[in-house]
Amino acid sequence: MSESKVFTFTIVHVGFGSREGKTPYCLAIIENQKGEKVTAILEDVVDFSLIKIGIPVKFKRTDETWGEIYSPAFS
Repeated sequence: MSESKVFTFTIVHVGFGSREGKTPYCLAIIENQKGEKVTAILEDVVDFSLIKIGIPVKFKRTDETWGEIYSPAFS
């Protein structure tokens, strides 16, 4: 495996905490290069219909509250 990819995901329509009012957003399980899975938020998603299981993603940063943040590799 050469890159991280979406293992599974959901589109969140009702946010909470610091994500309240920032909906919708994509919450995903990302499988990294080592086969490890992490829960992450996908940012830079303009069209949620393009998010599919298996699409490549790239690491952006770690958020102190929400953990790892990724974006689709095609964005």
